[in-house]
Amino acid sequence: MIEAFNISEEFIKKEIDDVKKRLQDYRKLFFIKKLFKKRLIEEKNETSQKAAREEELKMEDKDLPVDIYQTDSEFIIVAPMAGVKTNGLKISINKETVLIEGEKEQPEIEKISKSVIYQETYWGPFSRQIILPEPIESTKATAYSKKGVLVLKIPKKKEG
Repeated sequence: MIEAFNISEEFIKKEIDDVKKRLQDYRKLFFIKKLFKKRLIEEKNETSQKAAREEELKMEDKDLPVDIYQTDSEFIIVAPMAGVKTNGLKISINKETVLIEGEKEQPEIEKISKSVIYQETYWGPFSRQIILPEPIESTKATAYSKKGVLVLKIPKKKEG
């Protein structure tokens, strides 16, 4: 017994044990808090990455897919045009650059649907810029659409 304060050793041991227990509890809480913060940061990063990827996919979807061929005398550009009205299609040719712009209109059946289960097709405005590897004669270009596919033929510029 400590006589100046009239405190027993048993009381002091009990208080020390209580402090140790509270300290262990605080360490556990601190560890849990640290894990929680780490998980929040991970979730935020995952969400940001997912949003960035979704945005990237949206941007990719707005490009018009094309196939480009060449013969000795011309370039041939082939592009699917499902949902595009030919009078709403704009084709610009300048030097070696071809720009195809338009809008894919969503079919009425899609507009009626209350909820979409899965959608890969982009509906809305699109544009595609193509830079050809050789000079072309833009004034002699021809285009036609057959079964929802655009075919654009552009003669190569003759050397001379």
